[in-house]
Amino acid sequence: MGQQNQPAATPAMAATPAVNDVGVAGVASVKPTEDEKKKLKMQFRNRKKHLSKDYEVRKKLGEGNFALVRLCTRKRDKKDFAVKIIHRKRMSKPKQQVALEREIEILMSVDHPNCVKLQDIRETQNHVYLVLELCEGGELFDMICKAGKFTELQAVRVIEQITSALLYLHNRGIVHRDIKPENILLLEKSADSVVKLTDFGLANKIEGPINGLKTSCGTLYYAAPEVLGPGPYQASIDYWSLGVVLYVLLVGYLPFYHDAREETINQIRRARVHFDMKDWGNISVQARDIIRKLLTKDAKSRLNGETLMAHEWMTSNLKDESVVNVDKLKKFQDWKNGFTNIIDTVVAIQKWKRLAGVETKTPLRTMSQLAREDDPFQENAKESGVGAYYATDNRPGVRYVPGIGSVHE
Repeated sequence: MGQQNQPAATPAMAATPAVNDVGVAGVASVKPTEDEKKKLKMQFRNRKKHLSKDYEVRKKLGEGNFALVRLCTRKRDKKDFAVKIIHRKRMSKPKQQVALEREIEILMSVDHPNCVKLQDIRETQNHVYLVLELCEGGELFDMICKAGKFTELQAVRVIEQITSALLYLHNRGIVHRDIKPENILLLEKSADSVVKLTDFGLANKIEGPINGLKTSCGTLYYAAPEVLGPGPYQASIDYWSLGVVLYVLLVGYLPFYHDAREETINQIRRARVHFDMKDWGNISVQARDIIRKLLTKDAKSRLNGETLMAHEWMTSNLKDESVVNVDKLKKFQDWKNGFTNIIDTVVAIQKWKRLAGVETKTPLRTMSQLAREDDPFQENAKESGVGAYYATDNRPGVRYVPGIGSVHE
């Protein structure tokens, strides 16, 4: 089995908005009102004002090939944020510019307690600065490994919050497209911290219930079968990915994995979920049922936000004594965090399509072909011995930065 080759506290639930999550059939998009547009315009009215006027830029948190992230402190109240610094020269291609503008537009419109919030935008001739909410608790999985204990009831609270975020996003026509453990962060360094969904770099909008998205993107192990196919897909892909996250959260390894990526793709497309009772014996029947219904090949039959929230696993009073295997989760983290150092050539999702029998004309590129980012604050900022930390990310030019998400082209 491929899985055998894998080195193999959470927050109070945020209120779920009363929304119409159409999910698999489409998205009932809520357009911003005129008052909301005016509010956004006022909030981001200082875009042309230089960042250093209002923020002290400090140590580097991480970097990628097209952007880097630094800690910054707002001068008026000494509050810390993460600033994503994007060099315009590295985003010169039309598709890159469109992607950047789309990410900014989506970040500006998102305001939910379980989504990382864009606080400010600053622009110069050479750079774009995105000032984001800083998640000091880092990755959820890392916090669990440090704590050494995690219960099924805590898992329920995590999934509740991410589902609440997805309900909010999907109701506004936004599909995240990259739900994975690295993009679930903790606001504070506490087991009781609020969970935050981050990294909207691959997010996109669906306009109307009959339209779908076609671009294959995301991270292979969390990608829904329809993402690997030739046709359009809907917001339901986010719930498939959430099902994979929950599976890993409870037992510490992926439901679909093989050393050969072609076989991983085949496993995802077959969507046959296996539960080894040596690992699942201590986990509730309801948990296995909700995973089966999330990892359903037929997108129309898959749980959406409303049906997920109403599932017995989410609503029943589980005993807090049901403890998951944190040792296996630690091995998963070690395997995942070391993956980028092992693989030099990034396998784009376009290649997944070729492996899955779908033609594509998009060429592959390697990390070595992608340019380094310029840092305008390099000379002035104190590094404090903090280096970049990279986790698994299978997109060209993408590296993960703790506390903010993926830095990408």
